Amino acid sequence: MMKPPTNVYRLAVVCLYLCLISCSAETAHSPDGYNFDTPVKLPVKQALSEISGICFPSGNSNFLYAIEDERGKIYTVDLISGAATDYPFGKKDDYEDLASYQQKLYVLNSRGTINSLTIPTGEAPAFTVLTTFEGIVPAAEYEGMCVANDSLYVLCKESSSVDAKHNLALYPFKIDEAGDLIPGTIIQPVTENIKGGKNNRKQKILPSAIAKNPVTGQWYILSGVNKMLLVYNEQFEFVNNYQLDAGMFGQPEGITFNNKGDLYISNEANGSDANILSFTYQPGK
Repeated sequence: MMKPPTNVYRLAVVCLYLCLISCSAETAHSPDGYNFDTPVKLPVKQALSEISGICFPSGNSNFLYAIEDERGKIYTVDLISGAATDYPFGKKDDYEDLASYQQKLYVLNSRGTINSLTIPTGEAPAFTVLTTFEGIVPAAEYEGMCVANDSLYVLCKESSSVDAKHNLALYPFKIDEAGDLIPGTIIQPVTENIKGGKNNRKQKILPSAIAKNPVTGQWYILSGVNKMLLVYNEQFEFVNNYQLDAGMFGQPEGITFNNKGDLYISNEANGSDANILSFTYQPGK
């Protein structure tokens, strides 16, 4: 007759079970289709140490547009060499993000003011401001912006007019043929009970950037202060959140995708050089 398991045996089984759970939790830190353990790291020049936003030109290319949060300059960053060329467009300000649509570039400052710029073509020497949109969003602090579905989405970091502790505030604008912005209805994706950090405690989300995955249709939102990535489906229903490795993501402030679904996240200098990390989209992984 087989003897019942000893206490030592039971303890070994429990330890193995807990180890398996722990290992699974440690490896499940990347969204479907990406591996956050294997980025391609692209250092950027000193002028972009405060890089605050990135985007691809419409139709995509082998370079990114970037902006930093002090100078009124647009930077084009080569994705192979990291070389950056700057183009002045305006005065110093607290610039937070930018987004491309057709032959226009939209630049956001922290107060919610948006500048519409023409994108240089041919021998055109610089970006030119076409329109300045002021007061089109409520008074608050803004950090993120992206273009998707022929609309511009402006992301509020924190505001007294919305429940910023539990909900993100996202303002959509339809872009008409003239490039003007037609306001839509505010979107408030729920963030209640999202946990993270070393002690897996409830987090107050302070978003720093937003982008839509063109392949999966999912929305990716960075919360740079607590180094988290939130993923929502196309209808802004919560899917999952991921804690970002502080050693890899120094200060994540910008996010974008190319048309293949490859993910790019920019980090301001925070104890090391500023950089752009890229992650190849691999369906089914």
